[in-house]
Amino acid sequence: MRKLLEHKFVQWALGIAIVVGVFLCISPPDMLFFKWQANFTVQIMLIYLALGLFFLLLRQEKLVYVSFISCGFLCLFLRDSLDESLTRSFYPKMNEEKKLEIAHFNTSAFEDDQESLIKAIRESKADLVAIQEVTPDWNFMLQDGLYDLYEHNKTVRRIDFYGMAVYSKHPFVRIDTFHFGDIPNIMGSIKIDSTHGEIFFITSHTTPPVNQKAYEQINAHLDLIADYVNNLDAPVFTIGGYNMVPWAPEMQAFRLKSKLSNSRRGFTPTSQGTAMPFLEIPIDHILYSSDFQCVAFNSISSSTSTGVGIKGKFQFKYKYVKGTF
Repeated sequence: MRKLLEHKFVQWALGIAIVVGVFLCISPPDMLFFKWQANFTVQIMLIYLALGLFFLLLRQEKLVYVSFISCGFLCLFLRDSLDESLTRSFYPKMNEEKKLEIAHFNTSAFEDDQESLIKAIRESKADLVAIQEVTPDWNFMLQDGLYDLYEHNKTVRRIDFYGMAVYSKHPFVRIDTFHFGDIPNIMGSIKIDSTHGEIFFITSHTTPPVNQKAYEQINAHLDLIADYVNNLDAPVFTIGGYNMVPWAPEMQAFRLKSKLSNSRRGFTPTSQGTAMPFLEIPIDHILYSSDFQCVAFNSISSSTSTGVGIKGKFQFKYKYVKGTF
């Protein structure tokens, strides 16, 4: 192996391949395959790190530099995809105000194990829970298993994977649906105490990105959600299975247009897990407006699976609480 790597042609070929891989992750061409491979930028970054260590053992100095520098570029790209602030890696200190916990689940992560989903939701102790892919059968199980903990709920039952539900410990001030084509979105508001006004939420589920047209539909769907967010002019969360990783151009455009921040500080597994955890990608999201701070975020596991849901903990910023917002 060492003798093979000593050939300049091999070194140049490997170096160019690594650098091209970086550009394909950061700015993938508008083609289905390249968009798909960009979903695995985290895994590619880790592979580059491993390659750098491998080349270091073989004393291939140039390839070591190329691998580590490429890994560093991807690391910076991933970090900046979450937020512009350099302090996003650290959670802000908790203030004295009441906190709001929001969780997101997808029934597909539980297959036919309804009891595990009910248990995971109850153990999350979230104030507001958004659930995707709610069929009539799942709705019956959810209603039966959560009625004593979540008095308020809104469900759109579907036989396809666009059904959804929202369960809340706080009464709905408003609750309604709007559609992107035939795809429903639930939009509503709650009040968590007498100090603050309405807190709005929008929960959505975009079409799976199975072809180039689907990517265009996702982009248009996210644009519609952003329009609703901008028209609210109020504290708001958007919750959903967007079928997009945080660094995808579609998600970046959505976050910038809606002026929302992503709750994630990293890229942990979510409810679209696979048999191989290394290949899991974060496609479920909780985004929030500038009225809030995210003080905790974590992936939820069940007794049988990892990454079956996500949960964030939020607080109002002091300037809003003190009436100077």
